[in-house]
Amino acid sequence: MTGVLSDVRTGDMLFFSSNTLTGTVLKTFTSSEFNHVGIAVRTHDGKVVAEKGVMYILEINSNEREEIVSGTCLGGLGLSTYQYTSGKYNKISVRQLREQYRQAVVDKTMEFIHRYHGSPFSSGPVPFLGAWLGIPLVGERDGTEFFCSEMTISYYNFCLQGIEVFKSGPDVHSLYTPGILSQLPSEVFDDQLRRVHHYPCSVITTLSQPIIIILFFVVIIAMLLQGL
Repeated sequence: MTGVLSDVRTGDMLFFSSNTLTGTVLKTFTSSEFNHVGIAVRTHDGKVVAEKGVMYILEINSNEREEIVSGTCLGGLGLSTYQYTSGKYNKISVRQLREQYRQAVVDKTMEFIHRYHGSPFSSGPVPFLGAWLGIPLVGERDGTEFFCSEMTISYYNFCLQGIEVFKSGPDVHSLYTPGILSQLPSEVFDDQLRRVHHYPCSVITTLSQPIIIILFFVVIIAMLLQGL
């Protein structure tokens, strides 16, 4: 199912996929079609609006980028330009928020951003290993860091307080991958994803990534065996 970018509104959930080495590793370890998730935020005259404003992406990542709220280069949680985020991915899909919940997220978005602005992306490897194995290996967390999926759940729970966003009632401290968020049953979101951006990767890039990953694991295993 396809759509157009102009139909994306504030509060819609956006799913990103890339065939870069990092993207392929993340999708492999989280068993997901996507390796990143964020939220669409439209603004006009400095205020969050439901539609027709300039679109930004509320996201969290480890890289510093031009961040709109602070007006500086900032890593962690913040608003990125759509051009910056879309330029890193070859496929973007949207899961739309149902209209009866739209105004609630418009009213609360900036409050959420200011509360968690600059919160760092979690860098621990244990949760990713747990997601890959299907075992809840959350690891030691102090509650001040987020993965992109955790930030997304936190955002909707914050904006839609008292509403069960996902029927399974996810705990914000659990690792819910972008792939899981794209499929979880919800009365708040449409069930189907719509593709809004697709830029084919080169054949060389697509074919080389699995080979590089295999070589990476071979090197790691060899180093472990050498240490025994």
